[in-house]
Amino acid sequence: MLASTVKCVVLIELIMELNLPFSSIPDAELCWLLENDCSNDLLQNDTLKDYLDKNKVLLGELDFQYVTESQFNSVLGGYINNIELSVFHLNIRSLNSKHRVLCQFLELLNVSFDVLILSEIWSNNIDYYKNILPGYSFYYDLPLSSNIGGVGMFVSNNFLSSYS
Repeated sequence: MLASTVKCVVLIELIMELNLPFSSIPDAELCWLLENDCSNDLLQNDTLKDYLDKNKVLLGELDFQYVTESQFNSVLGGYINNIELSVFHLNIRSLNSKHRVLCQFLELLNVSFDVLILSEIWSNNIDYYKNILPGYSFYYDLPLSSNIGGVGMFVSNNFLSSYS
């Protein structure tokens, strides 16, 4: 089930990137279509079909799994010198309540990510968090009508970055 969910998420990201006509359907509906072998309906779109055919090998090789920080570090060791851009994403569900755990977790990893993307950061005390990761600039976008939601991004100061 996890493998099909991961492939579904990857396919959703590809579809959103292509900006296809049906990209506005909810993720859950798209996953249901894919999991219930209704993919032929989706593959009527030649752009998506061509894209998937070109990337079939890549999609077939994706093997995501949950790992501990030591397992992550072990696997990372063989690739550390070949990484050009490192990106970390986490649905943190309140940066206010989990910022300490995030910092502790990042300390356990043998990589300093170039970009850290946090979803559902929530708006509580948000200005405080621009300084929790030394060497990073913090950018965020919050929903106007709710305290819940929002996306934050820490970008390494090794990159020139700005927000307007």
